[in-house]
Amino acid sequence: MRRAVVCAAAALLATRAPGGEMGSTTLAELTRRAEAVFVGRAVGSPSPGTIRFHIEEGIRGWSPFADVRAFPGVADEFDPSGARTWLLYLGRPTGDSLRVLGGERGAVPLVGDAGLAALEAARALAPLADLPDERLRDALAAQLRSASARVREDAGEALSRLPRALLRGVAPSLLAEALEREEGPTPSRAAILRVLAARAEAGDLPALRREVEEGPEDLFPLLAEPLRSIEGGVSTLALAFRGLPRSRRLAAIRLLGEVGGSSAAETLRAVLAGSDPEARLAAIEAMGAFPGNGEDLLHALSTGDEAEARAAVRAILLAGNGEDRALLRGLSGSVPGAAEALESAAADPFSLLQSRNR
Repeated sequence: MRRAVVCAAAALLATRAPGGEMGSTTLAELTRRAEAVFVGRAVGSPSPGTIRFHIEEGIRGWSPFADVRAFPGVADEFDPSGARTWLLYLGRPTGDSLRVLGGERGAVPLVGDAGLAALEAARALAPLADLPDERLRDALAAQLRSASARVREDAGEALSRLPRALLRGVAPSLLAEALEREEGPTPSRAAILRVLAARAEAGDLPALRREVEEGPEDLFPLLAEPLRSIEGGVSTLALAFRGLPRSRRLAAIRLLGEVGGSSAAETLRAVLAGSDPEARLAAIEAMGAFPGNGEDLLHALSTGDEAEARAAVRAILLAGNGEDRALLRGLSGSVPGAAEALESAAADPFSLLQSRNR
């Protein structure tokens, strides 16, 4: 949010948005970049491509009128019948003209519940943008208790962009309580999980374990980074896995593959030794997500059914070493389905990569 807090990766990965500006995925990034945040009503067009706004509320900055170039979704010639009130994130990225930042995310029509939620979030977060680092962190963390889901989401996203050294100052109990207040796979819950990934603190492991045991499976992919980067994270996942009901185990098996490492491999090996065919198949696929499992995959290739053999072929091609692949080619002729899986991968290698990302 502050100009001193620059997220280079976000800038590099942002997409080109309407109006010629780089897009932004979060209100937090818009607030950091915005020179002014206004609520205004379009009142005319002083020149082609420019819309004049009468400013009704200055959330950050103030001017009675603002002439805005390259306004997304508005024709060159102003149509007074379409005049309405907008929430605007404005800056001067080139020249002296004010422009909407972040495309459509930086120009929100204040219509309906979505418009009201965006306005509430702007009022809560935009005034924080120039606070000193630690005060900014504490103010954002306090907003995780907001009754507004949109405020919680954008506060979490803003926190996740702060330096790790700052994020270490947030109490683990505050983040754990914020997760507990969320119901289901909400965007605000996802934002809090990104904060845990950004700070990578061992104090968050109990909260992460609770997410594995009770949290929404749709957000399991967001658990991979913190569990992988925090010392003891993989062991925490392995311990949680043992007590999971079967209904959650398949999602947790995929998460083990995303996390990787020797502890994850040991847990997946135990699944392969079990009798649940669906879990065995998922474990073979998970072993193809990280290296070092060639011996287990070759064993699965030799002893499993045809579906498991096909999955083992794909996993070895994805994560096996040269020796594993040579042994695969030698065994493929005697294992039902293996030769066909090899031929299919050779004919369409892109589908092999897609199978990793499913």
